[in-house]
Amino acid sequence: LQTDFVNKVSHDLRTPLTSIRMFVETLQMGRVVDEKRTQECLSIIAEETTRLSALVERLLNWARMEAGKRTYTLSPYHVEEIIDAALHAMEAQILTRPAELKKDVAPGLPVIRADREALSEALLNLLQNAHKFTGEDKKITVTARAEGPTIVISVTDNGPGIPQFDQKRIFDKFYRAKD
Repeated sequence: LQTDFVNKVSHDLRTPLTSIRMFVETLQMGRVVDEKRTQECLSIIAEETTRLSALVERLLNWARMEAGKRTYTLSPYHVEEIIDAALHAMEAQILTRPAELKKDVAPGLPVIRADREALSEALLNLLQNAHKFTGEDKKITVTARAEGPTIVISVTDNGPGIPQFDQKRIFDKFYRAKD
C-alpha cells in the first residue's frame, strides 16, 4: 500500500515537472520567437511551479498530520470562501478532464472558525477523488447547509460509489478499494 502511495505521489509530482521541463526546453531551443507566445510559456511555467509547490506543501502537511505535529490556525471564514478555494484548485484538473462542477451554498450561513487551508485541502481531496472515480460524464456538486448549530459540507458525484465491502476500510491508511 505504501508503494502505491509513493507511486501516486511520484506521478503527481512528475506531471507538473514534465510540463515545466517541456516549456523550458522549448524556450531554450529558441522554438518560440513570438513575444506573446514566450509570455504564455512563462505563465504556464509559473502556474506549474505554483501547483508543484502546493503539492509538496500538501505532502508535508500530511506528514505533519500523521506525526501529530500539524498545527491548525482557526480564524473566522465564510464557508463559501473555503469551497471557492478548493474549486479554484481543481481548475487545472478540469481543463485536462472536463467535469460539470456545481456549488450549492445555502444563503445566510454563519461565519465559521476554521483552518482555511486544512479544510479546503480536505475538500480538495474529496473533489479530486470524485473527479478521478466518476465516469466520463462527470457531475460533481459541493453543498453547504446548516443542520442545527453545525455547518455540513458535502461532495456528491454521479460515480458508482464505494462498494459496500470496502466502505468499512475507507479511512485505513493507504487503503484503496478495488476498481
